[in-house]
Parts: sequence; C-alpha cells; structure tokens
Amino acid sequence: MSGSAVLGTVLLTAIIISSSDGKNDPIVWMAERPNSYIISRKKTADRNDGEISNDPITFNTNLMGYPDRPGWLRYIQRTPYSDGVLYGSPTVENVGKPTIIEITAYNRRTFETARHNLIINIMSTEGKRSRTPLGS
Repeated sequence: MSGSAVLGTVLLTAIIISSSDGKNDPIVWMAERPNSYIISRKKTADRNDGEISNDPITFNTNLMGYPDRPGWLRYIQRTPYSDGVLYGSPTVENVGKPTIIEITAYNRRTFETARHNLIINIMSTEGKRSRTPLGS
C-alpha cells in the first residue's frame, strides 16, 4: 500500500469515529425550530498534524435500522470535496425520543468506509419564554 493510500485511510478514519470504538456524538435540537449539524472534513486536520486529504469523500445518512432519514431531516453535500450538512425541524411527536442517525463516509478514491452514530436529542420548545417584548 502506498504512502498516500495509507494517509487517505488514516484521514478517512479520522473524519468519522468508527462506531466500533463505542463513541457516539450526542447533540440537542429543538422541536419545531430550524436546526443543523455540519459533517466536517476539517476535523481531520486536528488529528493529522493539520493535513487535510484531497480525496473525494461522500457521506450517507440514515435513521439507525432504516434505509432513509426521518421525514423531517434533510441532508446535503454539494461535492465530494465539501462538508455535508444535516438540517431540519423535528416535530413535537419526536420530543424526548433520541434519534440515532448513522453517518457513513466513503472515500471515493480508496473505497475505504467509516461509520459513526449521531444521537439527536430533541427538546421541546414549550415552556421557553419568547424574547419579544410584550405588546410587540
């Protein structure tokens, strides 16, 4: 295996922590509000002495145990050389239920893959005070 192939494999593995290491990434989103999460290629720079791979990497996202995402969750990645973005507005029916999203990264040059679980904890927006002054 060439040095660049090894570096590409290391970088891909660093992009997303493999679910086999037992780590999950929990985040909190608010129901009925716009939310987003960036799946960043730049996280590799912190783990590899500032070097970022130029390999084309695409991400796939789905609800754990299902082939697609929940209806309220969208995903976009413009090119294999850009970050991916999960975004959406969870419904009140999802409040209190952790939503586990499987994120799979594919290196389109070396065909290496890595998987990571993103846990979205959905909180209610009820009970939150409005920040607009009274009478507005």
